Amino acid sequence: MPEDDQQLTITLIYAGQLAGEAGTPEEEVEAVVGTPLTDLLRGTATRHGGKFEHLLFDEEAALRRALVVSVDDSQVMNPSSFTLEKNHDVFLMTPIAGG
Repeated sequence: MPEDDQQLTITLIYAGQLAGEAGTPEEEVEAVVGTPLTDLLRGTATRHGGKFEHLLFDEEAALRRALVVSVDDSQVMNPSSFTLEKNHDVFLMTPIAGG
């Protein structure tokens, strides 16, 4: 059984379409120290399913390159190499089209 300090609370903050598809602009999820950020996002996408999952991952199950991912107010350029080490705020935003 992991020690209490191994458990993390991650606050996921959704902007735009993601908030609509999740039905909330923010939620807290539990994770274990050392969890890869992409694993957390994959689990979240699977849990919400449908369009939410499609907004995060492409047809090859890769995280969409245009997705903006920030952890504790710093943009993460390579989410696949980021691991969760403390209670983080993770902000997700899809690209905004304009014209």
